[in-house]
Amino acid sequence: MRERLDRPTLAAVGLLALYFAVSIPVFLTQPLSMHHWLVWNVFLAMMPPLFAWLFARCRVKGLRAALAVLWLLFFPNATYMVTDLMHMHNLTFHAWGEGRSLYPWLTLLQVGIAVFLSTTMGLWSLGVMHRAIRERGGSAAGWAAVGLICAGSGYATYLGRFLRFNSWDVLNPTHLLQRALLYTDGFALRFSAAFGAYILFTYCVFRAFGALHSAGHSSR
Repeated sequence: MRERLDRPTLAAVGLLALYFAVSIPVFLTQPLSMHHWLVWNVFLAMMPPLFAWLFARCRVKGLRAALAVLWLLFFPNATYMVTDLMHMHNLTFHAWGEGRSLYPWLTLLQVGIAVFLSTTMGLWSLGVMHRAIRERGGSAAGWAAVGLICAGSGYATYLGRFLRFNSWDVLNPTHLLQRALLYTDGFALRFSAAFGAYILFTYCVFRAFGALHSAGHSSR
């Protein structure tokens, strides 16, 4: 059992090491602020798997509830990372000629690894919470909770990308609600629905690959 629990930790450490291995040469050669806030976004995206990891090991009810709330508040940071791909439009990828540079390709790798790392670890953390809800309330309750979490995270992605809110802005609920109500229009609802569906789809794919992996091990 201990070996199984430690695998996500080892995977997270390995992926983070890979991310920073790519990031270091980019930092050394390019002073653009994009690379600095990208690291910050990755740090925030690592909070959900950290809280889920602690939640899975905690046996104190009050502390487990607090970790679950923290996970819920920070989970959208993991799936939000895919929106950082929009910044790639500022780069020019020359295949030939004097304009060729390694920098845009390193940036592509850095952003790609960051999105993959954040999304994968975020989906793993969603699986941890899904399993906990399913064990207490059954399969239907588990999937209902996943659906609500994905829908809420889709809306949180809109709030973060367009209104620039962060997880800790819930500490100022009046300002958050006022701005959210003011700027929640048809586009906001369509954007939120699209990203909520994206999160649910990627989670289902993540679970499918996990099932295939488990089936492969059981057949040995």
